[in-house]
Amino acid sequence: MPPNSSTLTQRPDIALEVQFSDGSHLVYIFDPKYKFESEEPENIDRESKPKRQDIDKMHTYCHAIRDNEGRQVVNYAAILYPGSYIPYPDAQIEALRAYPGAEAELRIHLHRILSKALNSDSRSR
Repeated sequence: MPPNSSTLTQRPDIALEVQFSDGSHLVYIFDPKYKFESEEPENIDRESKPKRQDIDKMHTYCHAIRDNEGRQVVNYAAILYPGSYIPYPDAQIEALRAYPGAEAELRIHLHRILSKALNSDSRSR
């Protein structure tokens, strides 16, 4: 049975599951968000950065999505948005620049993330 939340339905736009031969798995979440803080009138002079509520949603996914035994399974979550790359290393969450027509930076990040996922040893998570 797929990972789920015991309290509410959690449905990110893109979820990638890596399943290991021992039956364990990792989940990588990517959720497009095309607004950022500077679009709010009170933040018009700030550098473009993700909305706090979008990052909080990634935290929610990480903590709420669980397997049948109640274990957290989200290993990584990122929003895709038109601003600058911002890592949140303590939480394995990132804000990845995803701007139509400028895909090179996003490709570099996706290669890094997915290579790590595909080369993971389930015992070293």
